[in-house]
Amino acid sequence: MALPSLPEQKVAERLCLLNSRGSQLLHRFYNLKKGAQDKLGVVLQEKSFEGAIKYISRKFPNVEIRGNAGLNVVHSQRTEILKFLQIPYDLFKDFMEFKDKSMDLFNQISTSQIRFDIALNFDLCRGYLDLLTLYCQNMLLIPRIDERKTILGLYHCCHEYQHGSTETSYPRIAQTVHELENPHRKIVEDLQIFGKQVSEAILTLRPIYTRRMVPTDQMKTGNLLSLTYVPQHMLNPTQCETMPCEFLSLDIYAKWIIFGFLACPQQVSNNPECLQLVKIPLHENYVIPICRDEMLAVHQAYESVFKLMKMEKAEKWVHEAARVAIGQGPPAHVERRNYLRNALRDLVNILGDQPGLLGPKALVLLMALSLTRDEIAWLARHSEATPPKSNKVKVNPADFQDRHLPELLFYMHELRSLAKKYQQVLRRYFVQYMNGFDHALLTEVIQKVVDVGDDESVIMTSFVTQLASLDTKAAEAGQYNVDFTDMRMDWIRLQAYMSAARSQSHLHENRQLAFNMNTVIFHSRMVDSLTDILDDVSDLSFLFHHPKTLEYIFAVCSGSSQARYAIAVPLTCAMFLEGNCTHCPEERGSFGERSVKAVNHYLELISKDISSLFGQMCDDYVRLNAALLPVNATNIVKEQAARASEKAKKHAIPEFSLPGRESERKARENYTKLDTNFSLINDLCYTLNHFPTILVWGHTFVPREFLLGPVEEQFVRILSSLLKFQPEAMNMSIARPSEVLSGVIGFMTYLRSVENFVNIDMTRVFNVVLLQQTQPLDAHGNPTLCSQYTAWYLESLLRRVSTSNVCYSPSRKSFISHHTVQFKAEVFSDPQELKALCELLGPYGIRYLGDKCMQQIMSQVVELKKLVLANKETLHNIRTNYDKPEVCTDMIKKLKGTDEVLQRMVIIGVIINFRKLLMESMHAVLKKRIPFMIGSILDFKEHFPADQDSMVVDEMAVSAGIQCVFDPILCRCLRSLCDNPQTDYVTWCLLMVFVAVGLPNLAFRDNSVFKPALEGHENNAHCIVVAVNYLAATFFTLTGNSTISERMNEFLALATSSLLKLGLLENEKEMPKTRESVYILLGMLVEDSPFLTMDLLESCFPYALLRNSYNLAYKKKVSSRKKEPNPDQGY
Repeated sequence: MALPSLPEQKVAERLCLLNSRGSQLLHRFYNLKKGAQDKLGVVLQEKSFEGAIKYISRKFPNVEIRGNAGLNVVHSQRTEILKFLQIPYDLFKDFMEFKDKSMDLFNQISTSQIRFDIALNFDLCRGYLDLLTLYCQNMLLIPRIDERKTILGLYHCCHEYQHGSTETSYPRIAQTVHELENPHRKIVEDLQIFGKQVSEAILTLRPIYTRRMVPTDQMKTGNLLSLTYVPQHMLNPTQCETMPCEFLSLDIYAKWIIFGFLACPQQVSNNPECLQLVKIPLHENYVIPICRDEMLAVHQAYESVFKLMKMEKAEKWVHEAARVAIGQGPPAHVERRNYLRNALRDLVNILGDQPGLLGPKALVLLMALSLTRDEIAWLARHSEATPPKSNKVKVNPADFQDRHLPELLFYMHELRSLAKKYQQVLRRYFVQYMNGFDHALLTEVIQKVVDVGDDESVIMTSFVTQLASLDTKAAEAGQYNVDFTDMRMDWIRLQAYMSAARSQSHLHENRQLAFNMNTVIFHSRMVDSLTDILDDVSDLSFLFHHPKTLEYIFAVCSGSSQARYAIAVPLTCAMFLEGNCTHCPEERGSFGERSVKAVNHYLELISKDISSLFGQMCDDYVRLNAALLPVNATNIVKEQAARASEKAKKHAIPEFSLPGRESERKARENYTKLDTNFSLINDLCYTLNHFPTILVWGHTFVPREFLLGPVEEQFVRILSSLLKFQPEAMNMSIARPSEVLSGVIGFMTYLRSVENFVNIDMTRVFNVVLLQQTQPLDAHGNPTLCSQYTAWYLESLLRRVSTSNVCYSPSRKSFISHHTVQFKAEVFSDPQELKALCELLGPYGIRYLGDKCMQQIMSQVVELKKLVLANKETLHNIRTNYDKPEVCTDMIKKLKGTDEVLQRMVIIGVIINFRKLLMESMHAVLKKRIPFMIGSILDFKEHFPADQDSMVVDEMAVSAGIQCVFDPILCRCLRSLCDNPQTDYVTWCLLMVFVAVGLPNLAFRDNSVFKPALEGHENNAHCIVVAVNYLAATFFTLTGNSTISERMNEFLALATSSLLKLGLLENEKEMPKTRESVYILLGMLVEDSPFLTMDLLESCFPYALLRNSYNLAYKKKVSSRKKEPNPDQGY
């Protein structure tokens, strides 16, 4: 029978299709192995199937179903089982078809006597060896599927139950699977007849593979991957006769050699060249991947094959190769990775500075990426694999712990990004190259080819025509897209035609044609398939199946010089999706989701590391900033005084360290922890900012944006640590606002400097965090500075004012503690501290604090209202008979709770005074920060029409810290207490009466004494003045039944009348000691009230008496000045 013509054999097309089919089957078998339990989930979960499954597995492949009661449960659910097992069963059928087609093609190639040479017919030879490798990989993977017998046997039983006959493919499939119990035997049986042709094809790899596997010393000597060792040749294109072979992965060479000779072991023993060649990969590897993370222990596999073939001598050199792989392989790879790291660093620097070299030096770039990828792949699979047992040599774990691996990965991604960034430069360069030099040279070479058949002539003519038709002008403009897929397929066809024995013209006789066409094909791939060729040489998706290696790489980056390369890990995770088999769409979702999660996870870890370093540095920066505070200047004075003392002459006093001394360095090597942290932060910021975006499965990650969230969280934690708020303590403690503000400013100043290293907007972080701190709760529902300071000032400071020896001083505008009290209120309430508080809380926070103060006042007013209603009739009689002293005196004695009323009025006055201090501080801060807006608010308030409701305008003014006659916030709070205007009007009038007739009680208290230094009374009686003026303005504004002036006149008349009665006491023992101090309250009342005048007071109360009271108070101050403590330390 005559053989079909070479075009009719379609060897090239069949090789391409079968390789694609074999790869698909390999990945589908892998997925079946990993997910077989899911396929059989319904069956395996039921205990009733256990007996049937055991029987089928035991009897496989000859499963007898007739008369077997144990298979009744299978018969009852045959339809559901067939549905579940149809896909995996079809997979085995597809494999049998692939096996048959592959064997048919191997026979066809053998019959045609096609001559393979990797240097000449590269694509054809690669296709042949790839098909051989895929055939072996599938045969080795199938026995590793534990449920294979269960799947096939169950399907066979169910099919026979359902259709009454055996499935036609089952006997052959079952027999093949049964024979694959020993896969090495089956592989040898199938492929050993092609041993001669396989060995000849593999031996053509020897010169190239041997040259590329040279030791690191020879790489250094030959300046491999160096662009500068001959400077005058930097612009010359790097090319050779075997360009496609130069950047092909060494792992692929190793697979071809190992699997090829594993299928043809006789060639190893019969041919010394084969023996020498197979030793090279066996000395380098002790595991090689079958599919993804499924590994083949190569030495054990060769031992089993040689035992099968009874080749005892071969077993000895396999043992020796294993010892070499364990003892010499890992150290050699360590040296190679070190060399590659330095070489890639030089390439990144040169190509990044001169991207125009990417075109002529593209081959060097691809070689560097391919070698680096091979090294990372070797380390990943060998670090997790179990080495072969050897009594003489042991593995050194240090050889698998490369602490510079992140840098190597980083340079790989950097070179990939450079090639993609300047792909238009590469495309323009190679289009011009192909249209010019390649076209001319190929035309000349083809003209020298003789005895060419018609089919070969047509193909070669099409090559020249296509190169001549390239539009270089469009390529220069970046608007030219061309596809060379058809030309590359024609070249594979031509290789098949000219490599056959019966071809008129053979490829090995026209070597220059082969070399030139391989170069043209390489150039064409650089034009239209740059991304594909980059993936071929630098795909790191295999790390998807080596998560421990990836975790180790990232762990190396923590706290070391490799921190600046940490971004390489998420960039690697972004490549996971490239490891998805295009023929297995069902796994794309899982690959994509895991890739997205991994990138997100590692970016978050990097950001958290930076945030954690911020937290560690915060204490140092806060401490350095606090050293510059004025309060610490006293340390210098104390130190100088100590040195001048007599004790200093006898005892050595340590030198005081001035602020800024820490910046003085005696040597550059003296690194502090702060310097180390600063360096780490710079490196981590560099790595986040280096790649602007990362694209993963439809998601765009912006690495620098990941820093914002952790920095915000760290900022909040730092604020909490600066605050030092302890609400559970007996006396609630908190840091001074000025200290917190100083720490915040110091930390913000440092964060501002981070903008020099990473392109993020720190102002946004400040606005988000600090604005949340002006609210009672932040976005996460946690307490803020606003709520904590509000709680402390209301529950601690103001409560101590009303219960401890703390006095409000109008002159010093602060609360002052008695010198006997350990707690110093002035430390938290002086103007500077309150201004710092306003800086921290802002208008919103101060408004919230003011609202809480108003709620406290409202609770006191509620209690006052209850007391007034309890004494309503008595107070009414006092009010109507205030011109009858005898009647009033008797009525006053009947009042209940007078002291409580006064105490509550004091509390209200204290709160109002505190709020006034806050408003003054807020106004000072806003006037400094936004003077034009404050001026506008003042102008608007002053010119607002008097006949209109000014409540809204007053509320705006109060928020800006501007004082108003009628406090709108207080009015809003007390409005809820005014149900009936007529009744409430009477109640509020009686409250004013109650306070007025109760003032004389203050004169009988020793702590009602007036302190001129403070301009206030020890028991804060002077705060009643503010309370009366504010409450009167608010009450009678809400009721609206009378003018406020009339009610204040009435209050003044009752108060003066009550206080003047103190002078009518005849018994000196009954004479109050602090009468004059209480008289001063009347003057303070008139001065503070906008509705009263001194003339009105003169008509009710002798001014001479008021002047005399002041005179006596200040005389006491002069006489007791020597006895009084320092006013800076209390009163």
